Amino acid sequence: MWKPREIWRGDGRQTAPREERRDPPARVVRAFGIYGILVVVVLGLQLAASAGLKNVKLEFAWPGSYTTVDDRAVPVVHREPPITAASSPYPLAYRLDFLTSAGSLVLVASAVRSWS
Repeated sequence: MWKPREIWRGDGRQTAPREERRDPPARVVRAFGIYGILVVVVLGLQLAASAGLKNVKLEFAWPGSYTTVDDRAVPVVHREPPITAASSPYPLAYRLDFLTSAGSLVLVASAVRSWS
């Protein structure tokens, strides 16, 4: 990697070049280890999802998007023209597909890394 022979500070004085510092191998392995853990977690949970656990999810109505009329949830938000031909209810729901969402997989890999 290129390094300047002399470091010029702009005030007429020069400083000696810095000495090269190397990280110990254990630190390098720990730094790259999270990527290995992430790959194992992602592949493992994707295999679990493809084995039939794809429907492990959390789903609920988005707060404030429904009102209750006669003990039934009625959407407050509607699709309107020109998006649809006629006005229709817009089903707003929050869904977290735990085994197939990237953020959840990274969270699990981070938790595994913090315990190791």
